[in-house]
Amino acid sequence: MTELYCLLSAIPIIAFIFSMSFLKKSIGVAALISFILAFLIGRCILGASLSMLFSGCLEGLWNTFIIMVVVFSALLLYELLEKSKMLSALSQWVGSHIEDKVDQILMIGWVFTSFLQGVTGFGVPVAVAAPILTGLGVEPRKAVIICILGHAWGGTFGTLGIAWNSMLLQLPDGHDVYMGQTILYTCILLGIYNFICGLLICALYKGKKIKARELMAVALISSVQSMGQLLFALFFNESLACFLASAASMAVLYVWDRSLCRGRTPVSGKRGSGRNGSSHSNAGSVPVVDMGFPFFILSAIVFLLVMPTKFSAALEGCRVGMPVPDPGGGWTLYGAVSVFTHSGTILLTAVAVSFWFYRRKKYLCREDTGKMLRNAGRKTVNAVWPVLFLVMMSRIMSGSGQIGFLASGIGELFGGWVGFASPFIGILGSFISSSNMASNILFTELQLRLSQMQGLNAAAILAAQTAGGSVGNLVAAGNIVLGLSIVGKGGEELKVMRFMAPVCIAIGAVCGFITLLVCQT
Repeated sequence: MTELYCLLSAIPIIAFIFSMSFLKKSIGVAALISFILAFLIGRCILGASLSMLFSGCLEGLWNTFIIMVVVFSALLLYELLEKSKMLSALSQWVGSHIEDKVDQILMIGWVFTSFLQGVTGFGVPVAVAAPILTGLGVEPRKAVIICILGHAWGGTFGTLGIAWNSMLLQLPDGHDVYMGQTILYTCILLGIYNFICGLLICALYKGKKIKARELMAVALISSVQSMGQLLFALFFNESLACFLASAASMAVLYVWDRSLCRGRTPVSGKRGSGRNGSSHSNAGSVPVVDMGFPFFILSAIVFLLVMPTKFSAALEGCRVGMPVPDPGGGWTLYGAVSVFTHSGTILLTAVAVSFWFYRRKKYLCREDTGKMLRNAGRKTVNAVWPVLFLVMMSRIMSGSGQIGFLASGIGELFGGWVGFASPFIGILGSFISSSNMASNILFTELQLRLSQMQGLNAAAILAAQTAGGSVGNLVAAGNIVLGLSIVGKGGEELKVMRFMAPVCIAIGAVCGFITLLVCQT
């Protein structure tokens, strides 16, 4: 009977994969189908009460709302920078001040995309940076591959830590005691992943053996990003760890290039090209403070909030959650979050201040306001409504026992190799949903149950899940389709996938072996 329940519990996830891969349904339709199946299996086969199912739906609704605030704020920031021409100005400034050609590719394809991933995500880094690389003379398909390699490592702590926070939301109360250890293991896996991708970017652009100088540049950038992300996540703020580490690596690469290329004649090329190949001749007159104003404000707000003061403590104490029915017939508060110190609130505040600043400096006109809100709102709805059904499915599968049966079946299938398989579960989630966030929503509790049943290090298994979700960004169809469409190479998705798939499997195997070793010590 247990084997039968295990197979039945797998039906919603199998249906999700089948709907997207074979029926060619959108992620939203696939998520809706899977939610309905999870609901019916929980109610009709496993005997879950209507109260429990209703509670799971409310929990999913609340988690989705929290995610939606971050998504909307991130997309609104992108619209603000796009409408004010700050992205074009920032890109041209980088192209004008980095003299070595390989350093330019690393700056735009790796460091700048990581920087954008820190606060935007959802394919925005690839869409923005790939055309800049083509303007620097990189072949379009290769430019898309470079940008995907460059930003994918930031899938966990990027977008203001939305994937990381989504993972935390799936954990039962009291399971955050080993979060420091999970951060450590996650950053180690992502650091190795980051270094490999840096080497691949150099090799892909050069098409020949990497020189010692380029190897040193990759090692330097990867060290700053990986160690910076670890330190910021452990001691400062997980939601800004990728953003701050990437900003630090941008400064380091700039100093590296200027110190080694001093006195050289700058390389020639189509630097400063915008998304449509235009020159943005006004970009050079934009002060650096104006270009980076939203990021300066964002950093300042977070710094003020994390300082141990009575003001920050009062703000942190203002929390709201979703009332949900409990088994005893009463109501309990689920998923309480701080209103004023939440990542979405912080980012939305930075966007509001930046909007006022750009309006005052005449970078924006009155008509831009409506366009920004409409564009961000439309993209938010498209990104979030599939997440709603995925989250509700996850909560229902957890409450009705489906996750427990699945964990039992996978544990028996892989036995002592569960640690090796864990990153591939995360990769699978990102591959089918094009989102590390969705992967963590789908499989976090499954991975936790696996670690408990097998007596494994839960922190290492959770780290493998979310790091695997980041690795899965390499083969996420959304990033590939968006990037190729932007550079005018739509229809070449299969060629990109053929390059990315072996890379993804190889990095997943490296993460799997490391996780296996940690779990056996």
